[in-house]
Amino acid sequence: MSCGPKRTCGEMASCAEAVHYLRDCGRGRLDGDGDGIPCETLCGKDRQTMDRRLGAQQAQSLLPPSYACGAKRTCSEMDSCAEARFHLEKCGVRSLDRDGDGIPCEGLCR
Repeated sequence: MSCGPKRTCGEMASCAEAVHYLRDCGRGRLDGDGDGIPCETLCGKDRQTMDRRLGAQQAQSLLPPSYACGAKRTCSEMDSCAEARFHLEKCGVRSLDRDGDGIPCEGLCR
């Protein structure tokens, strides 16, 4: 994974991505309280929760996402930020980005 332009927790699709940007790309602001855990809405508030989420995401990353355009049209139907991003970017479901900032489903993609 390379270092791209992402700088805020709202731009991160997963805890694994947030950890990468914190550790490998020097995005210290992702760890607002300096405890080594970035984007606590994605990674959890303690090390044990973060490690559990990272383990689950690494196992999931071995499987290709099975998202498809079609039935899902609202944030309440999305299971993850990654799925919401897919529907916004690939399916053109603009209603997922109510304020037009490019981040879908703010409650899910913080």
